[in-house]
Amino acid sequence: MARKIENDIITSNPDMYIVNGVKNWALLNKHCALLNFCKRNAEKRSAVLVLSNVLQRMSISERSTALEMKTKDGDQISTPLIIAARNGNLDSVKMLLRYKADIEARGTVKVADQVVEYCTALWAAAATGHLDVVKLLIERNAEVDGRTLTN
Repeated sequence: MARKIENDIITSNPDMYIVNGVKNWALLNKHCALLNFCKRNAEKRSAVLVLSNVLQRMSISERSTALEMKTKDGDQISTPLIIAARNGNLDSVKMLLRYKADIEARGTVKVADQVVEYCTALWAAAATGHLDVVKLLIERNAEVDGRTLTN
């Protein structure tokens, strides 16, 4: 799975991982770790510490890029925050917001076999029934009137 995520990341923004003509494997590995973490169920406290550790090890520019990076996974093209919100990972969402993830970033999410484009983390959490994540995002001033391309 890590190899698939790695290939999708490189495909979505190949120049970002090239430094002086050489692929920057360290940065790529950090992004893969972040995305793998957001895809897993991260309700355990120790798992959130791992996420925090991954984000802390990144430079400010690497972290900013990682939090904004949209990764393709099948029909879905999402930021780490959208992935965590869609999966209902409340502690991960809190951690990503603490590190300034864009709460209004847009992505493509597949819900109930329907692909929805231009949705936010709030929309993804609501569509998948994660009320605790929805409440948190609203408390953090997520736009509640945002529209997707299909509604």
